[in-house]
Amino acid sequence: MNITGCHGFCERGPIVVIYPHGIFYQNVAPEDVDDIITETVENGRPVDRLLYRDPVTGEKKTHEADIPFYQKQMRLTIGKNTVIDPTSIMDYIAAGGYSALA
Repeated sequence: MNITGCHGFCERGPIVVIYPHGIFYQNVAPEDVDDIITETVENGRPVDRLLYRDPVTGEKKTHEADIPFYQKQMRLTIGKNTVIDPTSIMDYIAAGGYSALA
């Protein structure tokens, strides 16, 4: 588990994304953690009540990449902020940070 930077969809927070599959949970509360661990991490099943529901179609989206908000973005400056710890210089360097300087 890593603490990451902002996923950019603040109105839906707190947000939890389970990698490597990108399962997206919104409005997560402390009492949801046990279900996320048991259902998703241990058994590979999404927790239905935490999934994003498209406001136009009403369709539930399981994966971060399927949410229209994210499909319209091209993250250049903060592209890796969702996968590295923003307080760890080693995470930044491992993700290619400072490579232009080198």
